[in-house]
Amino acid sequence: MIDVRDESRTHPKPFPLQAYRHLLVLAPHPDDEVYGCGGLLALARLADIEATALVLTDGSGGSPDPVLTEQRRLESSMAADLLGYRVEFGLFADRSLRLDAALTGFLTDACARIRPDLVLVPGLDDTHPDHQATALAAIQILAREPYEADLAFYETNGGLTHVSHILDISAVAGRKREAMQCFVSQEQMLPYANRIGARDCFRAFTLGRVASAAEAFFLAPLRSQGFVGLLPALDPLFRHGHHLAAAHAQDAPLVSVLIRSIGDPLIEQAVASVLAQTYRPLEIVVVAAYGRSVLADFPHLANCPLIRQVVPERPLNRPEAANAGIDAACGRYLLFLDDDDLLLPDHLEKLVAAIRARPEASAAYTGVVVRNPAGKTLRHYAYYDITPERLLATNLLPIHAVLFDRRLIDEGSCRFDEALPRFEDWDFWLQVSQHTGFIATAGISAIYRYRDRTGLFCAPAAGSEADSPEDLRQRILRKWRECLGDAPFDASLTWHARQLDHLEQRLEACERQAAERLEACERQAAERLEACERQVAERLEACERQAAERLEAC
Repeated sequence: MIDVRDESRTHPKPFPLQAYRHLLVLAPHPDDEVYGCGGLLALARLADIEATALVLTDGSGGSPDPVLTEQRRLESSMAADLLGYRVEFGLFADRSLRLDAALTGFLTDACARIRPDLVLVPGLDDTHPDHQATALAAIQILAREPYEADLAFYETNGGLTHVSHILDISAVAGRKREAMQCFVSQEQMLPYANRIGARDCFRAFTLGRVASAAEAFFLAPLRSQGFVGLLPALDPLFRHGHHLAAAHAQDAPLVSVLIRSIGDPLIEQAVASVLAQTYRPLEIVVVAAYGRSVLADFPHLANCPLIRQVVPERPLNRPEAANAGIDAACGRYLLFLDDDDLLLPDHLEKLVAAIRARPEASAAYTGVVVRNPAGKTLRHYAYYDITPERLLATNLLPIHAVLFDRRLIDEGSCRFDEALPRFEDWDFWLQVSQHTGFIATAGISAIYRYRDRTGLFCAPAAGSEADSPEDLRQRILRKWRECLGDAPFDASLTWHARQLDHLEQRLEACERQAAERLEACERQAAERLEACERQVAERLEACERQAAERLEAC
């Protein structure tokens, strides 16, 4: 345990403003752009960095008032002229922003038009529903591959829980104060300029004597780190008792995300990725498979209102923990998530949409990327065509790739086989395949973090300690041959033989094309070499002739 550490190592880093060329500030109300990052906007102007502030609502306080709306627009425009950035206005009513198609569509169009490399939004700590919705909508449209812009959270009504970067605005603090004074309508209600000026003064605390004012941000480097770079910023959602107000979707079935936990510290990140989902309503059911309270071990999780915990009387193996989660779930749709894996923000939304668009189906899946602890991509489980023949031979469905309807449990009697210490998910998907097809959904929206956690579940299935992976595979195949008979296995063998033959033919064709291209390249190279040699010989001959003529002249 370390009891002494150089505190400078934990200080926020200088904000890398010069790394960006096109900034977009999303302001839920007129004034947020200046109160939160007016200094940054002023410095961007001095550095010839293009900046646009997009003010989303009319700022009328929820009651239509054309006079106040016009005044607040004028105030933001005056501040923009003073600080030197461009301002645009949305048409949303104050306190009307929700995480819905209207807001995300509007922001998607704005990003496509402006093409920012950095988007700034209010922090997730803020309790105002418009601020929440703006931040969550930005996460939805930016935190998905390909990552085209970084995301930064700025301070508004409250301070950021996590500050990763500080920007020294001492050189433009006076100009920011002047811009804040433009908001006369707000200054009449509260001395915002004085109080925000005090906050900026405090934020300069770690910058030394020469700094008098600073702005604080959490910077999520999505372009370099992807969704993982966003995870520390999601911590406020653990303690945010009102975040459902911004994310709630009407007339949507409840989704239960089931997490079997062995006490892995990465469970906090797994839960954060669930809280970042664009789909609502949802619940998180955590099964403490290791027999001790997860919420006691991870206090942040205890403050999350979406979590319900199952603590068994004894440690559970993998399939037992899965069944315990199913029994505790209340949702119409269920999805498993291991406590060290991640979901990208649109994972649940697109899977629910896929199932609801196909009433005859009860399961949908999508692509998953596999990464090692260093973040290196090892492989992709793409959205393959999961046919019964293919599934009978091997499992291509990571457990968090599939969302399934609860009626498979209630009506189809699908359960995890508690005698299987591993590959229990493959056996479960085989059960599901007897009742429904799997709907393929395009894209990759989940991360499987590959680590060797073999044996970490405290309660292996009885008599399974000596089973090797191949032994278990053979057990599952024998079980299903007894259940289905030989015909499906013969069909699976035939399907794989045809696929192998097809792939071999494609491989031969590719090899022929490669050989032909190589031959053509070699021929072209030889012709070009021959032409070059001729040119060199001709130039050498001309040089020798010129040298002889000059020598004769001398």
